[in-house]
Amino acid sequence: MSHQLLDELEGVSGKMLRVSDFDVHPGVSADEGEGDQWPGIPYPPYA
Repeated sequence: MSHQLLDELEGVSGKMLRVSDFDVHPGVSADEGEGDQWPGIPYPPYA
């Protein structure tokens, strides 16, 4: 669905990232320790 939305918006570009492609540890902090890739996921995704 998000691909369809980006396709319909004129003059807008974006990059799709799937969190499932990263090793993201469960928890509520910004960094859940060694091996957690959440802090390294680029935001905004085009950065």
